[in-house]
Amino acid sequence: PQQYELIKYLNKRETNIIVIDADRLLENPKKILHQWCKHLNIKFNKKMLRWEKGLYDTDGIWAKYWYDNVIETEKFEKKNQKKINLNVPKKYQPIYSEAIEYYKIFSKLSLK
Repeated sequence: PQQYELIKYLNKRETNIIVIDADRLLENPKKILHQWCKHLNIKFNKKMLRWEKGLYDTDGIWAKYWYDNVIETEKFEKKNQKKINLNVPKKYQPIYSEAIEYYKIFSKLSLK
């Protein structure tokens, strides 16, 4: 809900919002980054698609917890994902349904 409220706030101010879907980014990093750079009015450089393994001072204090796959790779790669059981217990169904509605809104705003 907080991200949605932020989007509503920015829309009222006629801000052009970009959402980057991580799955789409990993499917076609060059395309998505090129679109993002165009939106930001900066020149795309293919060097944006690769990096050296490891942690960097600029990564921040949460990097070792959030960036495990990035730290171990040198480029965008799809992470092996576990199959998810989508049998949501009945007591959590309202939360799940609400989350799906937000996802649909964000998906419409994402680069494709």
